[in-house]
This record gives sequence, C-alpha cells and structure tokens, in this order.
Amino acid sequence: MNSSNSYKYQTDILGEDYQQLTLNFADDYDGKVVATLVRKKAVQATKKAVLYIHGFCDYFFQTEMAEQFNQHGYDFYALDLRKYGRSKLPHQKFYYLLDLREYDAEISKALEIIGQENHNQVLLAGHSTGGLITTLYAAHYPDHRLIKALWTNSPFYDFYKSVIEKKVGIPLLSEVGKHLPNAKFPSGLNQWYTPSLHKAFYGEWT
Repeated sequence: MNSSNSYKYQTDILGEDYQQLTLNFADDYDGKVVATLVRKKAVQATKKAVLYIHGFCDYFFQTEMAEQFNQHGYDFYALDLRKYGRSKLPHQKFYYLLDLREYDAEISKALEIIGQENHNQVLLAGHSTGGLITTLYAAHYPDHRLIKALWTNSPFYDFYKSVIEKKVGIPLLSEVGKHLPNAKFPSGLNQWYTPSLHKAFYGEWT
C-alpha cells in the first residue's frame, strides 16, 4: 500500500494546513485535462475520510466545513473537477463537458488515493450539481469498497422552472446546444449571488 508520501502534494492557496495534488487524465475534446484534489488532515490519525464535490460555478474554498469534519474525526478531501477552479486550464471553457460520467474518472482516482492513504471508509459529499454528480456516482458504483454513506446539500435533482420551461424551453436549449456549443444564453443567476457571498462585498467568504 502506498503511503501519503508517494504523492507530491503542494501547499494549497487556503494555507499551510491544506495541500493540493494535480490529477492528470487523458486528453478530451478540448485537449489536456486535469483535476485537483485538496486535503486537510485531522489532528488525530483516522481511517475515516470525506470526499466533497462542489457545485456549478464553484470550487472548494469552505475551510469551515473542512475544519468541522476534522473535528469530528474525518480527514477531509475535496475535488475541484476538471475545468473548474484550480483545475481550469487556459485553453479550456469553464465547466464544459458532454456527459456527467466524465467526472467518474477524477472521483475514482481521488477515492483510489484516499484508500492508499490508509482510509477504509469514505463519506461521499456533494453540493448542488455536486450532489447530483455524487448521487450518480454512488448509483454507478453501489459496491465500491470505500463509500459507506452519501451526504448531499441542496442537490440539483431538477430544474426549478415552470412546466412550459421544462417541457419546451430546456429541450429546445439542449438541442441548440448540440449544434452550437459555444452559444451564450442568459444563465438566470441572480446578479447579487456573488456579492452576497464574498467578503469584498456583503458576504462572509474570501
């Protein structure tokens, strides 16, 4: 079994208690692909770990969450998925992929590393679209030897749209997207969403 020293972690942007590891994968339709595994170890040695997957337009930065899991006896790991946050490369379009199962590669690799770092049980956790992605992963791999529980926070299981928008608008946009993948449409994201989160404006997060 490999020890944690087998992997060349670097100090993460969140500080010395956080380390990051770049995961490399085969090129896709945009070229080179990487994901980033971030970890924060608990003070006491433990065989329990959390693997957290962020939501859309997002990445891992919630240090309070990592610290809470540490205090409850879990080593904390988080993935910045391909084309998000730390993993976005200059040639890539943010968040762009063709099938959610593409994320299985980095989740599987992260779980492999977590297992090699002397853990035997993992809580798979996800927020928003990360909740959908982790739920799909758990469904695809129901007998995974490490995954013992699934925890989702505000999982994105459905569109909060009218019946007409669901029946007509979303299928129409999906069809247009197949032929014009770079076309831009209004996201519907409230303009105050980011200012409400960031300390530089009105929020609590850096």
